Amino acid sequence: MTDTIAPPVAAARLVDGTATPRGGTPPDATGALDGPALGRRLAATARALHGLGIRAGDRVLVQGDNSIDYVVTLLALMRLDTSLVPLDHRLSAGDAAAAARQARVRWLVTAADPTTGFPGVPDHRIVHYPHLTPVPPSASTSSPAPLAAEADPLDAWFRRSDALVLWSSGTTGRPKGIVKPGHAVLDNSLRTIRAMGYRADDVLAPLLPFSHQYGLSVILLWWLTRCTLLVTPYQRLDAAVGQAAAHGATAVDAAPSTYHSLLGVVRRRPEVRAGLAGVRVWGVGGAPLPAPWPSPSARRWAARCWTATA
Repeated sequence: MTDTIAPPVAAARLVDGTATPRGGTPPDATGALDGPALGRRLAATARALHGLGIRAGDRVLVQGDNSIDYVVTLLALMRLDTSLVPLDHRLSAGDAAAAARQARVRWLVTAADPTTGFPGVPDHRIVHYPHLTPVPPSASTSSPAPLAAEADPLDAWFRRSDALVLWSSGTTGRPKGIVKPGHAVLDNSLRTIRAMGYRADDVLAPLLPFSHQYGLSVILLWWLTRCTLLVTPYQRLDAAVGQAAAHGATAVDAAPSTYHSLLGVVRRRPEVRAGLAGVRVWGVGGAPLPAPWPSPSARRWAARCWTATA
């Protein structure tokens, strides 16, 4: 492959849009990690995970809802060159433990309460990531080596033969893990960036869980493009769309059912339509589109929103 990964973290921006601004607070005040700050946070998280024993080649199950902590932890595990098994945070502890056994994971990294038990998973293999104990850079000679300025921290991960193990929904049988090599993940991401024309000044506002393939793909598109990723409260659609508008979203990704619901939001809140006028990419996936296409709902959506962004 002749494609190269976009260098330096310098332009990447991660914004927390899960808290609604109050009293005229500017959107950026809800929390953001920019370039160097993001790089330092990523390196510190990788050191903390490494200090707990996670090593390159380990298979790690990651369970948690969308948040800045989730994104940073996921990237830190990629930086450590682990094999990742993202899992829906709404699964019970028992189901998560069963998936861990089936995927033969070595670690479970979770945002669940530390008192939550995970049957069959040893306590010393469970990491609660929002409250990782920082490890100073000089604390251990075995800490991950610093990377050259021109290197992408995920280079090694993109070369893994088992970079991702994506869990099927189980709608056609017993859920199972599907192994994805890093080079295929990278190639698909780069092709999507070229096809959709993503660029460094984009603001991505996915209305999707990051633990699923579609949501995870948006994280990788953001990282490779070095643009802005807005973490939305996607399960509260009114608030999520309001945040997307407040932060000047230029790309929105969602499942077909979400777009049907979004029509109702646009009807109730005309100001949201105006706030989304800068959106140039309306991505859809995660489920089959209605047939025939375009459906009446799609035509209504185009009339209410797409024409405002053309």
